[in-house]
Amino acid sequence: MAGRVLSRYSRDNSEFDRAVAFIDATFAVALTLLVTTLDISSNPSAWDNLGDFYDSMGSQVLSFAISFVVIAGYWLAHYRLFASFAAIDHQLIVVNLFMLASIVLLPFTTETAGNPDINDLPLPTVVLAVNVAAVSTAFTLIYVMAHRRGLLRTDPTQHEFQWGAAICFIPAIVFLASIPIAYWVDPGYAQLSWLSLVPINVILSRVSSRDDRSRGIHQGPAGDPG
Repeated sequence: MAGRVLSRYSRDNSEFDRAVAFIDATFAVALTLLVTTLDISSNPSAWDNLGDFYDSMGSQVLSFAISFVVIAGYWLAHYRLFASFAAIDHQLIVVNLFMLASIVLLPFTTETAGNPDINDLPLPTVVLAVNVAAVSTAFTLIYVMAHRRGLLRTDPTQHEFQWGAAICFIPAIVFLASIPIAYWVDPGYAQLSWLSLVPINVILSRVSSRDDRSRGIHQGPAGDPG
């Protein structure tokens, strides 16, 4: 039948490369736009000393650093996940677009959360937390769909799949858990709570490695979605 449109594209198909190139370019644009969230021109006195600089730029720099780590981290995780793909289909491309919608919003929500005029309000921090949680949820859904639709080169065991999905979703839990902290304690403490992801990821990686060794499983880095 002439003009038939495929709904599934293998790695050697140019449509697979187009999808990956579009995703990578969107991540790159979002990372680049983060620098526009840093604004010191309105307060030149911030350069007088480190204390004034921190008072003027501290919240902006913290929000910038967190969002940069989030975007760069998810690009790296996405890169590693796609390295394990044998193919991609339309449904998965649509879910990737939802993830990218959340990614491109990060420069805006970062600027809002780092604005020194309103950073003492809980809502800007909550909006950024929800934004990152949306990215985490979409990424988890990509991994789950890829597994269930048979798009991975090598299917993980049920244990590996459940563990991988849980690791993907941990950031959503951490950021959503910061919402009550922003309202009931302080937005600054809520943002600092996001840094708990660093030790959490270290612990989960060690637990996962120990569990794999005890089960006699060897998994390459391309198969690790976290």
